[in-house]
Amino acid sequence: MLHAPDVLSQPGGDRILKAAADLDAIVSELRESRKYRHLCEDTLNRVGRWAQGRHPTHKLAVKNAKTKLHQVYGAFVEKVDFARLENLTSPLAETDLTITCSEILGCHTSTAERLPFIQELYATLFGITGIPDRLLDLACGLNPFSLPWMNLPEGTKYEAWDIDSRMVSAVNHLFTSSLVKGTSRCRDLLVDKEALEADVVLLFKTLPGIEQQEKGISLQLLRKMSAEHIAVSFPSRSIGGRAKGMPEHYESIAETLALDLGRSMEKFTIPGEIFYVMR
Repeated sequence: MLHAPDVLSQPGGDRILKAAADLDAIVSELRESRKYRHLCEDTLNRVGRWAQGRHPTHKLAVKNAKTKLHQVYGAFVEKVDFARLENLTSPLAETDLTITCSEILGCHTSTAERLPFIQELYATLFGITGIPDRLLDLACGLNPFSLPWMNLPEGTKYEAWDIDSRMVSAVNHLFTSSLVKGTSRCRDLLVDKEALEADVVLLFKTLPGIEQQEKGISLQLLRKMSAEHIAVSFPSRSIGGRAKGMPEHYESIAETLALDLGRSMEKFTIPGEIFYVMR
């Protein structure tokens, strides 16, 4: 790692040092915001660097960084009652796990919509993939609380990633109270470079959001996965309930990804969501 004197000795070193200082100031302000302070450091740095490169002043950079964070995550996180989530997960070991997980899944529209069909979802999914020994749930949100309906055997390795530390903490409470070998980590898919290995990877309602942040990133992300099956899903209707053109649009995206990856693909649906399992 270069220290300030080392940087200054390089051509243009003063500009490098100033840019780093500016980025630190942007990230520091994002970290202090009530809305985004729980996001992982990699996410704040990534979005801060994006804003720094596009806006000439600190004020504009911070403003646009917050706008970007709202577009990609804020709209989701605003709909989660984290106080209720913490109350429900803190005493998990002393509760009926199925009842509590059902309440938790109801804390957000995305998982609440799946709840009436959750048994069917995982029976169909694992009917296609087989029961995994290693399950990787990326940009997981509240989805790991579907665990009681997955019927995974004791000792299954279940790893879940999310960019919000509160979500990660809640999921780790779940894993502590379950028989799977689970761990939840605060990781950013667009920054993390490690190869992803699992029997089954879950990417539910994630690809549209990451494509908004970096066009073409979905294919790059899927290419680094060493997994027998990758299950991706897309909404079949908008938040307002409109479905016109959405299923066809996302099916075209899924087919193109599967073709580029050299994978076969199987499709199934539940009301409000379309799943594509790539092998």
